[in-house]
Amino acid sequence: MGKNSRKQFDEWQEAKRRCGLSDEDIRMAKELGVRPPSLIKNIPSKSQPWKASVREWIRDLHAKRFGRAPRAKSGPGDLQTDVSQSRPGANERNLEELLPQYDTQSGEVYYTRASDDAVFTMEEAGELLGFCDDAEASQAAKVGPTNVQPSAAQAEDANLRLRQYLKQQDHLSDKQVDELVREITDRVWASIDCTTCANCCKELQIGLTDAEAQRLADHLGLTNEAFCQRFLELAKGSEDTAEEDEVDIRWHVRGKPCVFLKDDRCTVYEGRPQQCRKYPFLHEPDFSFRTLAMIERTFTCPIVYRVFDELRAKLSFTRRRRGRG
Repeated sequence: MGKNSRKQFDEWQEAKRRCGLSDEDIRMAKELGVRPPSLIKNIPSKSQPWKASVREWIRDLHAKRFGRAPRAKSGPGDLQTDVSQSRPGANERNLEELLPQYDTQSGEVYYTRASDDAVFTMEEAGELLGFCDDAEASQAAKVGPTNVQPSAAQAEDANLRLRQYLKQQDHLSDKQVDELVREITDRVWASIDCTTCANCCKELQIGLTDAEAQRLADHLGLTNEAFCQRFLELAKGSEDTAEEDEVDIRWHVRGKPCVFLKDDRCTVYEGRPQQCRKYPFLHEPDFSFRTLAMIERTFTCPIVYRVFDELRAKLSFTRRRRGRG
């Protein structure tokens, strides 16, 4: 056994020992492309009694990604799965780890294989892993203002797994993830007319700074005092401590839908506050650190829903397996 092979073997044995895994669990981890350091990193600490064991995490993730295949015992203690049956066309290449890479010039995602540095397109990687997401992509394109909430509920588990992946992977930098999200956002936004939706105006509570309240008052020809008394209420925490990202928010527009929404159009569009101008915040930096808030927005905004769907597809993350022939 060569030095590199011996080192890899020792790493897997160490992860197996520390995580309490069986040979079957190790096989699943390899299929998922999870390396020994990631397994060890996910061992729950004493302060994380709520966190699933590594064994449960690996088995649950494997079942959700590849489905449960019939298993037969090949010896006491462990189960062995015939991979060629569980994934059509599977061979040794299928089991190699594929690492996502991002081309900053073309904006395309491609994959390299750790064992030999071979390069694959997204489609080729999908073929190797037996993924197919045509139906899922077609369904996402049909999501609009009226059905985004139930669609987001169905996709929530997949989006939460994507969130976990983005936090653990080290193949794409935070800047590369941001660039990828912006590229997808620009393409999706070009195909959606926000004025036919207005879900954000109907369902969200809009925050304003003192300066924005004054600007809207001027826009409507009212004094600041009259404007605030008629349309606004003090934001919770504005008089003591506010969240870091809302430290300047002092006011909320009173009631839902927004009082300035008429016939699905904003009547104060030119004077609207920054929260409205920047929503749904897909062009803001540090997407990987804001995923929980963004997942919440998939329930309101069809654009965010479709961006998450395309992001999962770009990373070949939750594509569905082909059916057995």
